[in-house]
Amino acid sequence: RDGEKVQALDGREYTLTPEMCVIADDNGVESIAGIMGGEHSGCDENTTDVLIESALWDPITTARTGRTLGIITDARYRFERGVDPEFMVPGVELATKLVIDFCGGTPTETEVA
Repeated sequence: RDGEKVQALDGREYTLTPEMCVIADDNGVESIAGIMGGEHSGCDENTTDVLIESALWDPITTARTGRTLGIITDARYRFERGVDPEFMVPGVELATKLVIDFCGGTPTETEVA
């Protein structure tokens, strides 16, 4: 929605336009897709539940959104150049294994949407 705002992990508030791709739920924007998570997507020493996302975002939309908002991140850099769609599921499974190995916990099954 035009003019909707998101508080991002970098502590800044960004004003969005309808052309920008976001991840949202009924409560609003959760993150700027392929660029930066929203403030509520972060974790700290009290975090007990983690959702690991593996996604494929349009390179052109990602680049335009990043330029418009003035955000430079590693995620934006990767998604602007394209990522291997065949590594989506193996990548999330590897990330899950690393979290379990270093932090402990119990994984759930990988879901593909």
